[in-house]
Amino acid sequence: MINNFSKKILPSIQNYILPIGFFFFLTGILFFSSMSAYHAQIYLFLILPALIITAFKFKALSPLLLSRSFQLLLILFAFIILSFLWNNTEVSDLTKLKRLLLILTFIISLLYLNLNHKKRIIQVLLVASLFYAITGLYSIIDAYFINNTPITFRLIGVGNLSNPLLSSHIYGIFTVFIVAYYNTMPKTTFKSLLLAFLFLSMLSFIFFTYSRTALIGLTGAFAFLLWLQRSKKSLYIGVIIMIFIIIFTVMNFENISNRGLSYRPELWTIALEKIALRPVLGYGIGTELLIYIEELNKNFTEPHNIHLGLTYFLGGLGLLIWFLLLSSLFIFVIKNKNIPLAKIGGLMLAYGVTAGLTEGSNIFTRPKEIWFLTWLPISLIIIAEFNSKSQKKQTDNEINHKTIQTT
Repeated sequence: MINNFSKKILPSIQNYILPIGFFFFLTGILFFSSMSAYHAQIYLFLILPALIITAFKFKALSPLLLSRSFQLLLILFAFIILSFLWNNTEVSDLTKLKRLLLILTFIISLLYLNLNHKKRIIQVLLVASLFYAITGLYSIIDAYFINNTPITFRLIGVGNLSNPLLSSHIYGIFTVFIVAYYNTMPKTTFKSLLLAFLFLSMLSFIFFTYSRTALIGLTGAFAFLLWLQRSKKSLYIGVIIMIFIIIFTVMNFENISNRGLSYRPELWTIALEKIALRPVLGYGIGTELLIYIEELNKNFTEPHNIHLGLTYFLGGLGLLIWFLLLSSLFIFVIKNKNIPLAKIGGLMLAYGVTAGLTEGSNIFTRPKEIWFLTWLPISLIIIAEFNSKSQKKQTDNEINHKTIQTT
């Protein structure tokens, strides 16, 4: 009976349920009635199936343990668990532990999705990009043409997209994906035109959120692309993007500049002062972070910088592990830039890392916008590394088998 389940049911879960779950993760925030419904669909169609498959095919994950990036991720998670010893007594450590397991299961679910169909992840991302392009274009038309909203109005988007900044994060990551896809996958004339439509629709939406954070992220991603590829195609894309950004900034300078630096320097300064009190181990994951801005008479719960936020919770030691993880991921991408999944994940991670310089705090959360900037690109690179290790292991086994036969 167990054999029948493994042979008949598990392949169906991998081939049909996991793609649905991944699609819900990517696009559900646009359609589901609440974030609770969004989470429920992810747990039901992505996390639970991954746990079921793991129970029967745990050995299939063995190459994952050979991945240096995954090893560093486990070290980071182990240090987070260790930080439970010195975080606030009010913090629910079990909740934080469940979130770490959720992130690990998410990575493993995408690994299983990729196991039998190497292009399935990229295909689902492409379909999701189409949905974001259409909804982004709809938001522009609805706001500025149908409802005659002033051009200074900052777009938010549809569904559970809650504010312009977070919306721009997600649209930005899919914009980078389209550019990465264009630079890695074979294309026809029709596909090139489709990619151009997706790119321009999502980029336009980002512009009308008036989010400077997304523009910083896009600049980081395209700078990495130019350095990584060093081709005329990449240069043309970079020039087009910079022209769009310059024109848009000039035309909307007053609207963009009125917000100043949005108290980022003050937030970073106070966060660094708090970090200086516990520089090595930090305050422990889950500890409440309050930054009081006297001019606004308001407490902020994040420093608007994911790297500073991580340092507050895990100290300099945690930041070191985080940077080692990022370094390992980027080194793999640089050495394997001809692998589509590695290149796509690398450009998306470059976007997330640079956008995270001016936004965010805690990345160890339930699925939400910050996952698109961090755990999604990290997962793609780890999967590319997993594929590389699996292929090398298979080649070594074949060589050993031939050697034994020869002798």
